[in-house]
Amino acid sequence: MLCLIHLMKFIAQSIVLHAIALLLTSYFLPGLKVVPGIENYLLAGVLLTIGEYIFKPILKIISLPFAIITLGLFSFVINAIVLYIIIQFYPVISITPFNTSQISLSGISIPSINLNIFLSYTLISATIYLIAKFLSWFFDR
Repeated sequence: MLCLIHLMKFIAQSIVLHAIALLLTSYFLPGLKVVPGIENYLLAGVLLTIGEYIFKPILKIISLPFAIITLGLFSFVINAIVLYIIIQFYPVISITPFNTSQISLSGISIPSINLNIFLSYTLISATIYLIAKFLSWFFDR
């Protein structure tokens, strides 16, 4: 019984963290659009949690040779594929190509970059993943 309570707590925490990560990413990156409403973010969090714990392991097994060749960098593409699958089932979320803004800091300048749809999916899914992992680390302390 205690294991079931811990599992339910873990799933609920994962859903909320994914919803918050999606909200923060939609504020940071202009290519991600979500119809406003807490229920939309929570349902998207449910779908991201399902994608991370069901679809992602299957895709990792299928793409194992690519992951080995790229030393694990193919996981960003797997995250983008999972996000693409979720968007096909839940059209409240949309991703469009966008431009990054120029960044200048202490004499170092990164120019504006025009991202196509594939790079948009990859960057947005990596951002959602990294924010969710940071929040998970932060709240598990």
